[in-house]
Amino acid sequence: MQKVQFNFHTEMFRQTEQLAVARVRLQQTMPDRRLKILSFGSSIGEEIATLRFMFPDHDVYGCEIDDRLLDICRRSVGALATIFKSSVENIAAHGPFDLIVASAVLCLNPTPLNAVELFPVSRFDELVAMLDESLVPGGIFVITNAAYRFTESPVGKNYDTVRADIVSTAGHVDVFTRAATPYLTQITSTGSVVYQRHGDFVPRDDEDLADSVFEKRLPNAKPAIRELRLRPPPQGLTVITHHKRLNIDWAKRRVPDRCVVIEFDYQFCRLDRTGEFGYVQTISWTSLVGEGVHRRLPTWHLVP
Repeated sequence: MQKVQFNFHTEMFRQTEQLAVARVRLQQTMPDRRLKILSFGSSIGEEIATLRFMFPDHDVYGCEIDDRLLDICRRSVGALATIFKSSVENIAAHGPFDLIVASAVLCLNPTPLNAVELFPVSRFDELVAMLDESLVPGGIFVITNAAYRFTESPVGKNYDTVRADIVSTAGHVDVFTRAATPYLTQITSTGSVVYQRHGDFVPRDDEDLADSVFEKRLPNAKPAIRELRLRPPPQGLTVITHHKRLNIDWAKRRVPDRCVVIEFDYQFCRLDRTGEFGYVQTISWTSLVGEGVHRRLPTWHLVP
């Protein structure tokens, strides 16, 4: 197996929203199963530790191709998981898995000028097909910060998208079309992650920007989108304050045309029946498929 990502960066509790969605969905579909979970590209093990915390009663595995990072991973979190050198043979031997997580390993970040030559879409297809071979029917594939859209890959057509109110992004790396042209690129001088759109590529719908949890369809099952509502605002809220924030508010220069402008709407509230405080967050962004704005479902967040 050939390494894709050469830059090392990881942290604890990264993409926990996607992992929470995977956990809820697998509780629905495999409630009595002891899950086998693979961290693909486990680096020094922060994702393994996160998975162990979020799935305490299940079996966690981690694979890493870089020998130095693999050694650190084994020394630091070796007691938390089964850790092995990443290869097609080793992944197959330890599988099949019920959940596979691939976070920021199927991309080149920062993106070099020859990114599509170094990591062509054919190589992306090979890797996700290999992982697909080791995922059980009904299993979940979490893929974030990927250079190409999983749903457009050959094996992606055999998966249903799992969408939830708490997942609002699939990552922040540059994304390319299957024709090797830019689709979304990071604008780095704005002070936050802002995507600029390129070309005439139109995604299947506005939630394409967030889609990152996928369920391997059971044989003979009809395609569907799985919708989960995990954090709805409760009844009986008194609004205390309210403000909005754009992801371009602190831009250091003029934001280029065709940027995806994201608005965060915050309503700080008191829950009447308990006196607890929290906020309702509503996220919306420039429509990717038409004119206007795509507004997502509001979510409730308790304040400690």
